[in-house]
Amino acid sequence: MAIYYIAFLLSLWVGLSAFSENLIHIMATPPFYAAAGAVPIITFALALNADSGRSIPSTDH
Repeated sequence: MAIYYIAFLLSLWVGLSAFSENLIHIMATPPFYAAAGAVPIITFALALNADSGRSIPSTDH
């Protein structure tokens, strides 16, 4: 079952990476268009973190 979860996360990562520039252009203003280059890195890190079973540390106290 875990292999399907990992396959889903990786396909989601590839999909977001492929369309990140278009999505940023739709959702943001021109000063933020350069952020499209960071989307593949961030989504891959989140996919790896989700696979580890740990959550992202919260900054709320």
